[in-house]
Amino acid sequence: MKIIRIFNRIKRFASGHEIAARQKNLYAKARRFLNDHKMPPLTEAEKREIDDYWKQYGVKWPDYTWFQMYYGVTGCHSPRFIPHSFMHYSIYKYYNFQDDICGWDDKNIYEMMNPVVNFPKSLVHKMLGKFYDSGYHYRANTDESLDALATNVYELLEGDTELILKVSKKSCAGKGVKKFTGIESAKDVKKILTEQEAQNYVLQKCVHQHPFFHQFCSTSVNIIRIVSWRHDDTVSIFSTSLRYGTEGSFTDVTYVGDKEIVHVVGIDANGIINDRYVSFDGNLMKHPDIADKQIPNWQELITTAVKAHERMFFFDIIGWDFTIDEQGKPICIEYNILDPGSILYQFCNGPFAGEYTEQFLEFLKKHNDFIPKYLRYKP
Repeated sequence: MKIIRIFNRIKRFASGHEIAARQKNLYAKARRFLNDHKMPPLTEAEKREIDDYWKQYGVKWPDYTWFQMYYGVTGCHSPRFIPHSFMHYSIYKYYNFQDDICGWDDKNIYEMMNPVVNFPKSLVHKMLGKFYDSGYHYRANTDESLDALATNVYELLEGDTELILKVSKKSCAGKGVKKFTGIESAKDVKKILTEQEAQNYVLQKCVHQHPFFHQFCSTSVNIIRIVSWRHDDTVSIFSTSLRYGTEGSFTDVTYVGDKEIVHVVGIDANGIINDRYVSFDGNLMKHPDIADKQIPNWQELITTAVKAHERMFFFDIIGWDFTIDEQGKPICIEYNILDPGSILYQFCNGPFAGEYTEQFLEFLKKHNDFIPKYLRYKP
C-alpha cells in the first residue's frame, strides 16, 4: 500500500508539471511577443468582459496575454479574439478529422483529391522514391526511363525555362520549395530528377501571376489566404488577406537564418486591400505604393474556394492559398488543413471568425472534452 501511495504522489507531481508545461506552451508565443513589443495592459473592465464572454463556452483563461497582444496590435478591444494555441490544440482538432490529414495533405495528389480547383501544372510526381509522370504513370528509375520522362517534361514546358520543386509532404511556409532556372534541354531536366534527394516531391510549371500582384513584390508568387468554414450545409468565409514576399524571393515566405519573414495585409469582403500591413512580429509596416486595391476576379476566387471546400469531406476549416494567373484565373497553390494559422490573420482582420464567432464556438458547450482541463471554467 505504501508503494501505491508513493506511486500516486509521483503521478500527481508529474501531472502537475505536465499541466504547468502545457500552460507555458499555451502562452509562449504571446509572451515572447510582449517581451519584444510594449503593449498597453488590459483594464480590469476588459478582463471581466473577456471572462464573461468565454465562461459561456466553459473556458477560463489563466491570464490575458493573448488578448493583450491582439488588442495592442489591432486597436480592436474584443473578447472574440481566439488565442492561437487554443485554435491549434483544440478547435482545429474538433473541426478537422485528424486521422485523414496525413493522406489529404500531400501536394502530389492535390489535383486527384480536389478536381474542381486549378492547381499549378504538375510535370513529375516522386512518391516514396518512385517516379510518376504528369498522368501518374509509373516510370522506372533507369537511364532510359528517366531520359523519356525528362524529354516529356521539357516538351510540356513549352519554351518556359523555369521549374518549381516542392517537397510534397509535411512542408509549409515556403520550406521545401526550390526554383530551377535556365532549363534549356531535357538533359537539364534529367539532372534535376537525378540530383534531388527528397523521396516525396512534385515538379511543377511556374505560375505566372497577374500583374496586380507585382505592386507588392515582383519576384515572388504572392498569395491570397482565404479561411473557409463549413457548418450545417453552408461554407462561409471568415477572413481573407494577401501575403507577399520580399524582393528577390520567389515565395511569399522567406527566411533570414531561422527567422521567418512574411508580410500580410488584410482584404475586405469585397476584395479590396485595407491599410493594415503587418509583418510576422506584428509590426505595422510602411506599405508599398499601391495604385490598385481591388483584387482581380474576386468573385470567381471566392466562389472557387467555396466549391473546393465542398469537396474536402473531412475538414470543416481550411486555409486556402490562392493566386490569380495572368489570364485572371484562380490557381490554388496549396491548402492548409493541419493548422491554417490564426495570428497573422487576426492581426490584419480582427477576431478570427468575425461575425460567425458565436456559431463557431458553440460546439464547446456540448464538447468540453476539447477544452484542456486547466482551461475549463469552474463556477
